[in-house]
Amino acid sequence: MKAVIFGATGYFGSNLCEQLALASHEAKAIVRYGADTNLLRSQKIEVEEVDFNSRQQLINSMRGMDVAFNCLANARIHESVAKHRRVDVELSAVVFECADLAGIKRFVQLSTEKVYGSSRSRTGVNESSSLEPSYRFNRIVIEREERLLSLAQDSNMALVILRPCSAIGPRDKLFLPPMIKLHKRGFFVTIGDGLNRFTCIDIRDVARAMLCLAEQEDVGGETFVLKGFELSWLELKETLDGHLGKKAKVLKLPHFLMYLLASILERVVPFSIEMPLTRLAVKTLSSTLILDDRKIQSLGFQTLYTLEDAINAVLKEQR
Repeated sequence: MKAVIFGATGYFGSNLCEQLALASHEAKAIVRYGADTNLLRSQKIEVEEVDFNSRQQLINSMRGMDVAFNCLANARIHESVAKHRRVDVELSAVVFECADLAGIKRFVQLSTEKVYGSSRSRTGVNESSSLEPSYRFNRIVIEREERLLSLAQDSNMALVILRPCSAIGPRDKLFLPPMIKLHKRGFFVTIGDGLNRFTCIDIRDVARAMLCLAEQEDVGGETFVLKGFELSWLELKETLDGHLGKKAKVLKLPHFLMYLLASILERVVPFSIEMPLTRLAVKTLSSTLILDDRKIQSLGFQTLYTLEDAINAVLKEQR
């Protein structure tokens, strides 16, 4: 497989590049001028710097390749709709159109389980479940999918969309590391009682799933959800207790108070400042969302990495 990767310097893209290299595929990362590519070069990934405002440069960078993986995203939750749309929707659409003109055969788009919202608890969520644009971030990721699906109707490329659950593991900076840091101080925080269940997955399995979908030549115009392991926040706390050799004290924060605080902060804190506490974060941490990924399993895909593997990878990076 000859693959180009967009968003290769980010969390998902860098792990995807690593899996492509491990599978001995020919991979090229398309990055902006001046991007930090030290990690990619250490992985022996070919890097090409382009001006993302030049469609011709984008087209030229993809000629002769088979598959395009798009991991481009504005990862900031507390951000204006305009800035989210500029990257997630508009730039993704440009990349798709240029990939089509370059002769790319398959386009694999990374999406997220956040398209299903988090305003209420849901189980057995699959590809046909209703989408719920509860907050700005939810609306933008849904808009991106709809835009690409519309473009795909008049395209020669096969579009495949992957909606994974929350990913943890190597190079994770936002999920496990803050929890581990607080745990080492003797505390574990939940919003509510910590009994609500959720699914998460090792980032390496997300990358493997993207590779799997790229290799399915008879699959196009379809969406797949992906989960790894199911657990509650208190079960995660117990697992961390075992790995870190100490029992942390659980601090149960009231949902209504945290949601109110997040609502106030979103109104007064400027978008230039990223903050971990948003209404979306509060809802995500306190509701149940369980995915049903039997569709991608029917293609023969199985996850390899466990929760323990993901935790060990993060702890190894912290040493």
